[in-house]
Amino acid sequence: MPGCDSGVEMEDLLVDNLVSVTSVISPQDTLLVAYLYSAQPLGQIAFEDSALIKDAQVIIHDGKAGDTLSYNALSKRYEAERNYLNIVPSGEYFLSIKTKEGSTIQGSCIIPSSPEMPKISGEYQGDDYYFEVEWRNPSNHRFYTFFALGNGFYESDVYDELDPQFAPQYLQIDAQLTDDTLYPSDGQQENNSVRGIVYSAKIADNPTLLITLRNIDEPLYNYLDTYRDYSDWAANNEGSLFPNFQDFRPIYSNIENGLGVFAGSNQVTKKIQL
Repeated sequence: MPGCDSGVEMEDLLVDNLVSVTSVISPQDTLLVAYLYSAQPLGQIAFEDSALIKDAQVIIHDGKAGDTLSYNALSKRYEAERNYLNIVPSGEYFLSIKTKEGSTIQGSCIIPSSPEMPKISGEYQGDDYYFEVEWRNPSNHRFYTFFALGNGFYESDVYDELDPQFAPQYLQIDAQLTDDTLYPSDGQQENNSVRGIVYSAKIADNPTLLITLRNIDEPLYNYLDTYRDYSDWAANNEGSLFPNFQDFRPIYSNIENGLGVFAGSNQVTKKIQL
C-alpha cells in the first residue's frame, strides 16, 4: 500500500555473527559495564540466555590506557572495576570488542560537560510536598535526563480493622513530575526548572527527595529516543484494535560492525530532607 510507505529504504541486515552492544560510561563510574548479545532473527525472543555472548574480548580505553572487561555469569554482562581508565568531561573514549569468531566491533563517545548542582525549593500543601528544581546550563548542552525519587514510608489508612489478620500497611512515598517534558530530552536551555509533587511526604517517616540531573551525549539521546518510538510502535501492533501500519523508526546505532550504542553521560545528584 502506498500509504504505508515510509519513504526510507531499509538495509537488510544479516543476523549471522551480528552483535548487539550496549555500554554507557561516565566520570561517576567505579564499575565499567557492557552488554553483548548475538542478534536474533525476527520472531525469536530477544535477550534469552542463548543470545548471550560470553567469550568476547572487551576493552574500554582512551587510546593510551584502558580496562579489560570480563564476563560475569551472575549479572550476565561484561564488567571491570575502573582501575586504569580516567574518565573526564570532553574526553574521547573507545570500545573495542573481538569475538570468538574473529569479528572486530568498535565504538567511540565523548563525555559531556558536568551539570551544575541544582537548587531545590518547595512547600507542603496538605500531606503533599510541592517542589521546584532550578539549574543553569552554562555549557549550553542540549541533551539530558532528569529523575526525582522520594524515599520514606507512611502508614496506609486503607485497611479493614475488622479483619482478624489485620496489620498496618506501610507504603513508599512517590515523587512525580508535573511538567510535560519527556526524558531523555534535547531541549535543555541556559536556565531550566522542573516542578513535581512528593505525595504523602508529611505523614512519612524521615522523608527525603533525591534529584538526579544527567547530561548525556547525542548518541545516547538518539538511541533512547528512537528506542522509545519503537516501543510505542510495537505497543500499537500487539493486540491493538487499531494497529499502526507505518514502518517503525529504525533504532539508532553508533557501533561499527554491530548494532547498539557506546555512549557517555555525566551526572550530579542532590538529596534533601523534606
